[in-house]
Amino acid sequence: MRFVKILSPVAVFMLIGAIAYFALEGIYSIAKGGGPGTSLGYATYALLTGDAVGAETDEPLDPSGRALTDISEIEVLLDKMKADGIGLGNTPYDELQTPKSSTQAAIKGCRRHKPNLRKVQVHLVTRLFHPFKPIMAFWDDERQLDPEVEAFIERYRFSKRAVMNTNKFGDRIT
Repeated sequence: MRFVKILSPVAVFMLIGAIAYFALEGIYSIAKGGGPGTSLGYATYALLTGDAVGAETDEPLDPSGRALTDISEIEVLLDKMKADGIGLGNTPYDELQTPKSSTQAAIKGCRRHKPNLRKVQVHLVTRLFHPFKPIMAFWDDERQLDPEVEAFIERYRFSKRAVMNTNKFGDRIT
């Protein structure tokens, strides 16, 4: 019984603290204006540890680094991307969906991966078209990309380069 008397004020204190914290997180989120950023908890942690939150960086795998926000950066490179056989998934650029760049085909009426593929895939950091579907760029593994296209991909890529392989049946190989 004595334990319950001690636990009860502690539980109430923790509940009030949690409610206050979540209210502050909400206010902090609204005050940022809906732009990308970190939580109040992470910002406080970074302040205490000396990490720079939201500082621009050239490290392509850093989520607080640069994000692609200007559609014209893609549009100026469309012809070079098409020449390099690059496909951009989750974008409206149908001109990049060529037989050369595509990873899928209709086989016996079903969409499947093409057989014997070896394509490099990366995700780009952006919310231009779909907030929860990042742009995915893919191209033939042995392809040497145009230097401007290569610089663009390196600047905005979030994921490491992954190579997608398929066997003679179109099944993915790990």
